[in-house]
Amino acid sequence: YIGLNGFSKQYLMTGWRLGYIYIIDNTGNYVDKAVEGILKQARSRLSPNTPAQYGAIAALKGGDKHLKELIFKLRRRTSLFYKLVSETEGMEVHRPKATFYIFPKIDKKIYGDDREFASNLLKHEGVYIVPGSGFGVYGENHFRAVTLAPENLIEEAFHRIWSYLKRLGRLTQKSRS
Repeated sequence: YIGLNGFSKQYLMTGWRLGYIYIIDNTGNYVDKAVEGILKQARSRLSPNTPAQYGAIAALKGGDKHLKELIFKLRRRTSLFYKLVSETEGMEVHRPKATFYIFPKIDKKIYGDDREFASNLLKHEGVYIVPGSGFGVYGENHFRAVTLAPENLIEEAFHRIWSYLKRLGRLTQKSRS
């Protein structure tokens, strides 16, 4: 078994471009060949910068105590996003279980096409979402949003969405003002 992982999410080291490979070989038959191949490939590429490597060592030695608080915050933010989507006219969504992304479905009669909605929302309100159609046919009339922002920014984003929809005359009482 060969696994690949990185430091971006678990150790909050996004942008450091640092990952690692681990090998589990209970038979002992493949480790040497795998390591030889990995080292051969690694020598042909540039290495990560030295400060990033020291940062990764510190992250590994520091443990994962920070994860409990991080998971708590992310669950709260995702729950808030879910609640606000659920309160918005013409949007439906399944509650995410273990991710910081949300993928609401939008009613085309209210929002138009998902690409148009995403483009107009960015242009008129400064709220960035990703059109779902970029993820294939099953993503049409959906959008993807990241729920990592602090709660006050998530609420502000929804107030901007609601404000935009009100200006278009497409908001009913289901959504907050």
